[in-house]
Amino acid sequence: MKGNLKLLLLVALASALGMVAGFLVSQKVGEKQQSAGEQQIINESVDFTLPDTTDKQQSFSQWRGKLVLLNFWAPWCNPCRKETPLLIKAQNSYAGQGLQIIGLAVDEKQHVVQFMQDFGINYPVLLGVDEGIDLMEKLGNNMGALPFSAFIDPQGKVISSKLGEFTADELDNTLKKLLSASNPR
Repeated sequence: MKGNLKLLLLVALASALGMVAGFLVSQKVGEKQQSAGEQQIINESVDFTLPDTTDKQQSFSQWRGKLVLLNFWAPWCNPCRKETPLLIKAQNSYAGQGLQIIGLAVDEKQHVVQFMQDFGINYPVLLGVDEGIDLMEKLGNNMGALPFSAFIDPQGKVISSKLGEFTADELDNTLKKLLSASNPR
């Protein structure tokens, strides 16, 4: 009886270890796949029209000629909340060099307006729950996760995208690199 119990425990332990190892391997593979998709060149032209928080329709084409950081977010998204102050600072720091940050909120208007007031957002914010999700997918975010950002060159072509929140250094370094490429001296 003791021998059977030991064998049963050994089999259970081996099974549990196998499951944990399988989970860890799948997580690593998933991380590599996600990392590969974070900063990819899409080279697709962007054009859309969505309402802002005053219900006025805004065409993306009005921002042609600038490097655009199109940031998809929602007020309930904690990483989005952490990233917002970095975007506000970047808009202040780099607008004179040709940067335009545009927020695309995938939530209801009243929640978005309150969030904008609470954080003092200094860049245009457009609204589009279904349209925003469709646009994210078109730009490479098939998971629908937030935050998601796409960098669009002055000609309106998507040059890279990122799934997940930026760190301050990462955002600053990316903007410096992309602005110098789009504004050759």
